[in-house]
Amino acid sequence: MLVFFCSRGEGGRVYLFMIVTERKNFPTLTAAFTAKYGAPCRKRNKIVQNGLGAEFESGEVTWCFKTGQMIASEIGPRITHSTVIPKYLQTPVLERGLHPPDYCKFENNFASS
Repeated sequence: MLVFFCSRGEGGRVYLFMIVTERKNFPTLTAAFTAKYGAPCRKRNKIVQNGLGAEFESGEVTWCFKTGQMIASEIGPRITHSTVIPKYLQTPVLERGLHPPDYCKFENNFASS
């Protein structure tokens, strides 16, 4: 699993993250988020297309919050991988950029998943 996140200082509140995991982990990942955040506000299947034009059906699960949404896609950057990303109503992080009090970390745990 690949995890990227940023927080206000080490150990602070996370304000930006992205998760990429093997597609076989999608049900486990969405179950964990449902246990933590409750029932999703939307579940749907969508058609995604690769660079060669082949189409695939991909599940998408969305949790809604006051500050935005968290979207889990069964098919992410590759057909073999799923992603979880936030979609913010406001993007102060992108507007202000990253500054020294910010703490960002990238973890690659694919070997252990």
